[in-house]
Amino acid sequence: MSVKDMTGQVFGRLLVLSHAGSNKHGAALWNCLCECGTHCQAIGFAMRQGVKRSCGCLVRDTAQMMNYRHGQAAGNKTASYRTWRHMMLRCYNPDTDSYPEYGGMGITVCDRWREDFLNFHADMGDRPVNTTIDRINCAGNYEPGNCRWATKTEQSRNRSALSTNTSGHKNVSWRTCAERWFVSFSVKGKKLYFGCYKDLELAGLIAREARESLHGEFANHTLSRFVK
Repeated sequence: MSVKDMTGQVFGRLLVLSHAGSNKHGAALWNCLCECGTHCQAIGFAMRQGVKRSCGCLVRDTAQMMNYRHGQAAGNKTASYRTWRHMMLRCYNPDTDSYPEYGGMGITVCDRWREDFLNFHADMGDRPVNTTIDRINCAGNYEPGNCRWATKTEQSRNRSALSTNTSGHKNVSWRTCAERWFVSFSVKGKKLYFGCYKDLELAGLIAREARESLHGEFANHTLSRFVK
């Protein structure tokens, strides 16, 4: 099968340099140059879906940022800091369980807040008791003007909800807030996400192939095609 040339395209921190053949599952591999100067190989599908965005330095940089101690009362033991830390994780760490619903959907943190917790604290202040951070426009990003401290009741009125499955495809549901079709599975008590798509037929195809992988019906259709 012909492979669409991705040379010269940029995905996150990765610049695609050349085609590097295929892995053992038949997925196209590409030689890439990361912004940090590291050369690496990445699966084309993973880059296009936003799962692979660096050589690994993005996760390390995010972790270093979140482990930074600020040397004042607004440190990493406060409720506001924990909120900022979890916000960063779900937007930028693909290993976080909630990442598919945030970073995986393109939700980001504004530059001002991403660069320094102190900026976040200056704009949002101390987190009131029994509240968490809430995006007023749930399709928007974490940024001043779109965030507030809200109770669970207030958030439940504003939260993006999954409708009943009227897609006609198993494991495909409509996410109203994002205006996308979500592909998800529950396996051994863990939620697995396989992306969100504007095109219903594509979502149905991904769901079918993922089901085949999960049930082991086709040895070549492994989960590595869909998740990092």
